[in-house]
Amino acid sequence: TDDNDQPFEVKHPSWECDDPDFRERVIIPDPTTPVQLMTLQSRRIKLLIQDSKVTGCMVTGGDIISKKGVFAETMTSWRKASDGSWLPRKVNPSKALWRDFQAIIVKSDSMSSYRRPGVIRWMSRLPEEMIEKDAVRIRSVGATYDSQSSSITNYVNDGLDVNRRLLYGIGDRWVYRITKCVEYTEKCVWFFKKFTENVLKAEGCDNLTASKQAVPHEEGCYYLLDQAFRRWLSSIDLSVDDPDVTVNRWLLEVERIILGCGKGLLMESNNRAITCGDDGQSVFEMFSKFQREVRSITRGDMK
Repeated sequence: TDDNDQPFEVKHPSWECDDPDFRERVIIPDPTTPVQLMTLQSRRIKLLIQDSKVTGCMVTGGDIISKKGVFAETMTSWRKASDGSWLPRKVNPSKALWRDFQAIIVKSDSMSSYRRPGVIRWMSRLPEEMIEKDAVRIRSVGATYDSQSSSITNYVNDGLDVNRRLLYGIGDRWVYRITKCVEYTEKCVWFFKKFTENVLKAEGCDNLTASKQAVPHEEGCYYLLDQAFRRWLSSIDLSVDDPDVTVNRWLLEVERIILGCGKGLLMESNNRAITCGDDGQSVFEMFSKFQREVRSITRGDMK
């Protein structure tokens, strides 16, 4: 359905058009229906015929669209650009789907920076009894391209199980809390990354080297959080669970995992960092500060 919850207008696929366009690289109006979009001729192939035989072909560019706000694409999430237009959100192979919870689940309004995929919006309009299972699996599939956007460099295939009631109005207060949980989790990981950089600099690394070497530690931290978050999210039962208790349970789990990563780094630091870094702080003082920063998030009030 379109933005007005009406079925998309019936349109013909490109090969059924009465007057097909054979010109090269033609700017056309943005498609308004999925059929038009999915059969868009972004490339054209002209067969070269001689004596009733195909002797070759000519491949050319085809139709060109703006790519802004083409909501006939119902399986894409969108981000708002600085000029107010909507652009497709690119996939990030290093970022798990749950970290994009806001962009795929939260309802959009005039103040939103994201717009959820049309297929999610459509599902939220279905009567609850039409969705038989309590859990709905959201699957994200995408690709990244080279600098010329001509060849694929990586594929992304990730999934997330969510309680179906999160898609409906009854789940709005939960959606807000889960979104904040993701935000707070990423903030705590950022604290861990800064702590890691400070430890590496105390061990003798320069700023650039410390920043680069901190990345694997950050990725390892997210790896530990990934399965834990998925288990926590899929376990939520909106009919019986208390939102505040459930959120607090996750934030304490975040604290346990991230401080555990910090302690591991602390135990591996060299003598130079243990005695005193270049700025006069030992790794123990750095860890104490890091611990306070994390707990200010995990044990503070959700705003």
